[in-house]
Amino acid sequence: MLERSYLTVKETDVTPVVNKSHTIVRWNFIVRREAKSVDGKTSSTEEWYLVGLRKVDGEMNLTAMKQKEVQP
Repeated sequence: MLERSYLTVKETDVTPVVNKSHTIVRWNFIVRREAKSVDGKTSSTEEWYLVGLRKVDGEMNLTAMKQKEVQP
């Protein structure tokens, strides 16, 4: 396991999600990062989040849920 001292975001992507609902819109938000340990070693990580906007009582509410983490 890599002991991390800090993370740096290298790239982000947003992809649409097929959704038939008229009350919620969803996207996949993908974050690619580099982790650097205290001894200088680096590793790459990728995390996926499902993000949505839902209309509730006339207001838009943001929801986000982590889907998975992969090590490229």
